[in-house]
Amino acid sequence: MSEKVTAQQAAQILGYHLTHIYRLLAKPGQGGLLAQKFGNTWMIDKDSVLALKSQQVDGRLVS
Repeated sequence: MSEKVTAQQAAQILGYHLTHIYRLLAKPGQGGLLAQKFGNTWMIDKDSVLALKSQQVDGRLVS
């Protein structure tokens, strides 16, 4: 089982505002983040966060 992080932790890792993380989570399959919602808390697969980070150049995603 892979490690999970909260939306706040994902925002810190990626250097994004928390609101942007929620926008990515609202578009399954388009944001690149694998996550599950438990009550009001999103738990995001850390490997998917790190994969998204590896696609960044100067804090921006590269196609």
